Amino acid sequence: MAYINGKDDCAADGLTIAQYLSQNEYRKDRVVIELNGEMLPKGLTETTIISPSDKIEILSFVGGG
Repeated sequence: MAYINGKDDCAADGLTIAQYLSQNEYRKDRVVIELNGEMLPKGLTETTIISPSDKIEILSFVGGG
């Protein structure tokens, strides 16, 4: 079971990072992904498959003033 943003998420196993972001309504242009302690290049979100042992942090950027 993958560990995403501090929580176990068995529904994420087998999805690509891009699919997970889409299903959970993240804006791909406003997030940075940390996968197992390493920053994931944006170009790899479409092909990187979430494995049960992965630890993922999704960092969202928001604008404001």
